[in-house]
Amino acid sequence: MSGNKNIQWKGNNYKGYIYGFIVKSEKSNSIVSAIQKYFIHIGYPLNDLEQSLKSINNKQILDEADNIAKDAKTLLINTVLPDIILELDYQENVITGRTSRKSYINIALSAIDVYSDKVIAVSNKNNLDMSLDEYLEKGITKDLETLEPQLRNYFTDIVANGREISFRVTLSNDCPINLSDMYNNEGDTYSDWIRRWVITNAKNGSANMVSNTKKEMAFTNVRISNVMDDGTQFNAYEFAGKFRKEFFKTFSLQSSNNSQGLGNALVIIN
Repeated sequence: MSGNKNIQWKGNNYKGYIYGFIVKSEKSNSIVSAIQKYFIHIGYPLNDLEQSLKSINNKQILDEADNIAKDAKTLLINTVLPDIILELDYQENVITGRTSRKSYINIALSAIDVYSDKVIAVSNKNNLDMSLDEYLEKGITKDLETLEPQLRNYFTDIVANGREISFRVTLSNDCPINLSDMYNNEGDTYSDWIRRWVITNAKNGSANMVSNTKKEMAFTNVRISNVMDDGTQFNAYEFAGKFRKEFFKTFSLQSSNNSQGLGNALVIIN
């Protein structure tokens, strides 16, 4: 028997909310209950996912009417806007003898940053001499205790240094410029301007340029602020929107914000 369970941790002032996926597993309720029990114990408030699921169902109906295809994970992430996915993978092996029945389980508990898709905390256990029910009752608390300080370090880091996203600028087929073109008499290119803008607007100037051609520039490990001046969440879409406005103001060139998800910023210059 094997299964997969996802719990959403949403950092609100980095004092989290937990959300859960519904999965096809007879152990689903037990897994959710065990994890929620722990987070309640350490003082993290929980939000009921019911309203989020209702909202997702409504979006699915509208998207299907518009012939838009989206998977359940994308819909959930875009609805509840989590910072972390806490994922529990398990495999239970049952060995049956003439007079005995023994269970062994393998557990992989990991926390994934939704913005960068990086694993930020992990706890793995193999060949535990217990059943899944026994693990949920006795063993999962120790693994969550192992994860908790790693999660706290993650939130401390993004408060101090910003969260990570990727950022890409590309050209439409009929765009009148190349990024390698000069835009002034001093020899500055559009690529130069884009790179300076990213470094200036990334928190602490943190960004790694991974692609630089006449048609595209791409950056990873771009650190951005967590919230805007009005206190609302700042994400990849907002970062790309800020770029698009300043690029138009500087060069009078139209562009579109085609960012997807929370951590992938994309601007297409038309």
